[in-house]
Amino acid sequence: MGTGRLLTDPAHPGVVHIGRVAVARTARGTGAGARVMRELERIALAEHAPSGTVVVELSAQVRAIGFYERLGYVVDGPVYLDAGIEHRDARRTLTRGT
Repeated sequence: MGTGRLLTDPAHPGVVHIGRVAVARTARGTGAGARVMRELERIALAEHAPSGTVVVELSAQVRAIGFYERLGYVVDGPVYLDAGIEHRDARRTLTRGT
């Protein structure tokens, strides 16, 4: 129904990047995308939060910004093209136990 990936950079511990989040057309609007995101966030906290806090960054397609904002992400910066699609950067700080 849905997928996504979690990328890390050893030079930046405590920061992860979520990318390539996709949900099958037939599953859109069912909460599948939110479940994918929450699982990626759970993994980020469990495996990549040495201090108990992790910053999650992503490149949000402009048409999906509302989805990410509803999940608590803050969109910042200008619109840019990635693979010919308009995007903006977004981020959210997660803390264990909250």
